[in-house]
Parts: sequence; structure tokens; C-alpha cells
Amino acid sequence: KAAMDWRKGAGIMGHSLGGTVSTWAWMDDARFGALALLGSYPNDGDAVHVRAGSPVLSLSGQRDGYSTPAEVIEGFNTFAEPRWLGMVSGLHHFGWTDHNTPGELDSDGVPTRPITVLRRDAMRLLDTFLDAHLRDDLASKNRLTGGSFSGVAVSR
Repeated sequence: KAAMDWRKGAGIMGHSLGGTVSTWAWMDDARFGALALLGSYPNDGDAVHVRAGSPVLSLSGQRDGYSTPAEVIEGFNTFAEPRWLGMVSGLHHFGWTDHNTPGELDSDGVPTRPITVLRRDAMRLLDTFLDAHLRDDLASKNRLTGGSFSGVAVSR
């Protein structure tokens, strides 16, 4: 793989409310060369246009009961290109995290595949996105552009 090009900065990523906070940091600090949101979306009115041209990946689960697919898609549509939306088939909101409380799980959707499989599918897209934009890896850029990832529906 290509070596990391630190001139492109680092990526910033967050899950749920952490994604909202990551969006604020990304908007304010150009050292963050890419943004990845996991089951998250920007707040209404966030000035994401200030980073137009900076790559964004919004990765969520089709069974998410907290950050619903409709909310994630609405938030995704506020970002300028280059942007990618990945919906993991069968993933719920707390599938990203370990040690969830029964109350958290009761308020979420029910996963339809084993968590290890769901996470592996999501990580393939996330790793490809980061390699494409932070490592400037041509093979990853081509794979990302092709948009075919097992268990994940990818759109732009």
C-alpha cells in the first residue's frame, strides 16, 4: 500500500453524537482531510459547505433505530462531493459498539446478521475510503468508485 501522506491530514470519525462532534471539528480544522460518520449525521444548520471538496463517508445500518436511515440520508445530502453513503444490510445503531445496556438495545433495531459479519462488511468500505483519501491509494480509489461492497449498499 502507499505510504500515508500527512499533507492530506488525518481523518476524523465518530459514532452517533460523536459523529456530530467530529463534524464540528472537521468543519473548523482543515488538518482533518476526511470525515467518516458511523450511524450519525450533522445537525440541522451545520455549515458543512465550508469543507466542500473534502471527502465524506456516511456509514450506517439499515436497522438503525436511533439514527434512522432517513435521518442519515437527509444529513448525507447536505455534504458536497466527494461523498459516499454506505448502508450496511442488517446493522443496528449499537452494532458499532460493545458493552451496550439492555435499555439501549431495547430502543434499537434488531440486527439480521451476526455482529462480527456486519462490522467486517462495514470495515471493508471504511478502510477503502480511508486508504483512497488519506493514503492516496489508486486501487482503493478505483474500488470506492466501483461501489461494490459485500453486505453494504453504496451510493453517492
